[in-house]
Amino acid sequence: MKKRIIFLFSIVILVSLSTIVMAEDSKEKTADEQKVQLELPLVDAPFNYQDGFYLPSMNQSLKITKDYFKLGLMLLDKTMDKLNLKGNSSDQVFWRGMSYILFAVESSRLPGADGWLHEEYHRAVLKNKGIDSYNGIYDLKGGEFTSVSEIDDQELAQMKAESNPDFVRLAAAGYEAQTELVLSLEKEKFFYNPRYSNGYRLTYWMDLFNNYDYLNACTDESTDEDVEEMIEEEGADMSKKDFTGLDFTAWVHDLFNPDVDYNQDRGYRQNGGGIDRYIRVSELSSEEMDYLNKQRRLAMLNALDPMLFGIDEFRLNENLAFNVNVRHYLTSFGSSVNLNFYLKKDDLKLFMSLLNQSNYKNYFPGIDLQLIDYPITFKDKKIKLTPRLMLWSQPKDQKFKTSQGEFGALLSVKLSTVINDKWGWNLKVAGKTDGWVASNVYLDQNISLQTGLTYSF
Repeated sequence: MKKRIIFLFSIVILVSLSTIVMAEDSKEKTADEQKVQLELPLVDAPFNYQDGFYLPSMNQSLKITKDYFKLGLMLLDKTMDKLNLKGNSSDQVFWRGMSYILFAVESSRLPGADGWLHEEYHRAVLKNKGIDSYNGIYDLKGGEFTSVSEIDDQELAQMKAESNPDFVRLAAAGYEAQTELVLSLEKEKFFYNPRYSNGYRLTYWMDLFNNYDYLNACTDESTDEDVEEMIEEEGADMSKKDFTGLDFTAWVHDLFNPDVDYNQDRGYRQNGGGIDRYIRVSELSSEEMDYLNKQRRLAMLNALDPMLFGIDEFRLNENLAFNVNVRHYLTSFGSSVNLNFYLKKDDLKLFMSLLNQSNYKNYFPGIDLQLIDYPITFKDKKIKLTPRLMLWSQPKDQKFKTSQGEFGALLSVKLSTVINDKWGWNLKVAGKTDGWVASNVYLDQNISLQTGLTYSF
């Protein structure tokens, strides 16, 4: 497995070096496009308060990770400029690209970066069911695996018994996190093209590649050796155990086995470490392995993205531009392959996604429409308005093997305004019916309120 990772990672580095450092857009940037905006998420209710006080939610951790990369890339670019490495000569491109790669690789194991985000999405799903946990990123250790730990076996058993769809979503949440990070950065790059955003492209490559490679590893029986090493290292100390081991062997196993008893299904470890939570690749049925391989192949559709290759927009005229790409998600009921459209013309910024959702053998369509930061004036106050409407059909009760669908919807409105030339404030209200929505931890109906500050420079 290590040889495969090194080989594939070398491909990513070669492609990244050739695409990551591009000449700045020759089109003069507006004042908004020149700004770097950090988001300071303060409240996500009811999630922050529904089981004591807890931070961060999915959306809060996503914004924190975006800020992490924005600040890091800004500091790198400023350093490169001082070293006179700004430009497009071969040496300048090489060293600038290598600085981005070093930053992305070395920081991925630090709090706030994408590895941390991956684990925080897992932890948000757990906390939504009242389960506390610990993010192993804070241990600042290297290695191939990071654990979400300090969880009792019977808490997991109860969660699976009460809501298998949430339990399935728990295993897939890290994949969801990294896919959402890429989507969020791509939307910002397309609609605003902020300064210091050339390095975004490496994050696209790193996170989409990481998702694919993790899926690939979960179809390779040699990965079982790593699982046994994890078990040996953990010993009988149950507080060290990861919540699930390999994410996607657990994900597919629990999709196919929604009604089994968790304790009997997993069995017990021979080393006295309680329930044997980890599903080995060799333990998957042929049907489970076929479905996981199908998802691995579908994940390759993420490469259908011009932004990965330095094409941030297709410009039809001076004021009109568009782009399109494909995104693959693992969900609580199966998967979704979304076809995303980006369009901007003057103050009009539109994002539309056609949701191609499926469970075991059935298709469930949906659509996601967003009008982004549309400027309006209310009582002499300038406000930016972001309404969003999602409509979908998803499997009834989020079940994997049902042919029955049920209608669902999400409606949200976000208001943003400035306090002064640096600070801004935003408020978002969202309501949804039962159903899976990326970065929304609730599979049942919910009304949420989010607010925070922004800082631009």
